[in-house]
Amino acid sequence: MCVYGKGDEGQCVGDSGDLYISFSVIVDPLFHRKGANLYSDISLDYLDAILGADVDITTLGGLVHVQVKIMRCLHHHDNFYLGSC
Repeated sequence: MCVYGKGDEGQCVGDSGDLYISFSVIVDPLFHRKGANLYSDISLDYLDAILGADVDITTLGGLVHVQVKIMRCLHHHDNFYLGSC
């Protein structure tokens, strides 16, 4: 990533240079990434999926308590969007 004009000043009082920043992505055992989205897998037993359940889900911000009620249109291995936790 380059931030233009935010680096050190040039020699002989020149304009500020560019600041280059590099990032390293570390593999996380709880989350996986697809594009700009993060995913986490949780397991629900059959009755909890049908009747709904209170589930603790680990997010980047910590543990979140969520009421999960699966809609009829979802199938095995479908994604369930929780929104911003």
